[in-house]
Amino acid sequence: MAFFVVFIGVQWFFAEFLISPHAENWFFMSDRIWSYGSSMGKWHHEFWRLDPKRTDADLFTSRAVIISLVAASISSWLGLFFGRWMRKVTR
Repeated sequence: MAFFVVFIGVQWFFAEFLISPHAENWFFMSDRIWSYGSSMGKWHHEFWRLDPKRTDADLFTSRAVIISLVAASISSWLGLFFGRWMRKVTR
């Protein structure tokens, strides 16, 4: 849970930085991440909600976070369960 909170906190602001004009430099190269034949258009910022007054669907909701945590917990538990089972398997 602590990893998830830290990950979301860091990733959210880093992703916001990467699509901002501040990341269009020689180190991050956010303006040159596509192939040589394509260029970025207005769609580059289409899926990022910068205006808090916009009312269209936001995919990052508390329901989505809870579903993600439950799915991650179940898949982690299954991986540990089968890992313990595989440790007991002998030839």
